[in-house]
Amino acid sequence: MAQILAVVTGLSAVAIAGWACYGAFAALDKPHEPNSVDFRLVSFAILLIIAVGTGVIGAMNLRGAALLVNRKRSGRTWVVAGSSLGIVATIMFGGLEVPLFALALIVLLIATLVTAVLPGTNRWIRAGSAVREPEWPTR
Repeated sequence: MAQILAVVTGLSAVAIAGWACYGAFAALDKPHEPNSVDFRLVSFAILLIIAVGTGVIGAMNLRGAALLVNRKRSGRTWVVAGSSLGIVATIMFGGLEVPLFALALIVLLIATLVTAVLPGTNRWIRAGSAVREPEWPTR
């Protein structure tokens, strides 16, 4: 279950990073009003930083999901770190414009974090693959 939620949170974070990149370049295209301060470059920089950070969080969750599918213990660490950073980033930046979406994302990240640290995930990793390769006959 943890690997499925990690994939969902990872893909969500990558989609948010793409949306932030789009917003960053859209901020540069806005026309400058002559009697106001030009914040286009500042908006571009902030949105680009958010996009890079969110992309890293998404990559961490996707890497953790891939490692969990292969039953590697380090997958739990990647998912826990990515989900924790995602919660912090969502609290810091996510609730400003779309609070309902930020709340749903926080709930998804917390569910991913909880399922990764549950003892059942550890038992599943230690159990190994259910299908064993047949051994070659020896003489």
